[in-house]
Amino acid sequence: MTMLLGSVLDLTEPYDTCNACNGGGLIAVTDRTRPHVVLGIETCGVCRGAGLTRLCGDCDGHGHTPDGPETACWGCDGAGEVP
Repeated sequence: MTMLLGSVLDLTEPYDTCNACNGGGLIAVTDRTRPHVVLGIETCGVCRGAGLTRLCGDCDGHGHTPDGPETACWGCDGAGEVP
């Protein structure tokens, strides 16, 4: 199966497996309403179902600024990945 990631310029950016869904593109959700528990599957909100994310260019995927690990990167909100 061929997957189109975007423009040719996207090929120069580092891609990594999405940490939120482990590359599957789907996440399990639980809806707990009394007296039932409903299990479901949703598209991953981080990678939007692609299973791949780009490493943040501001922090190189580390999630924090060079000032130290206590200062979260503003470009990715400390996640290290951007969709």
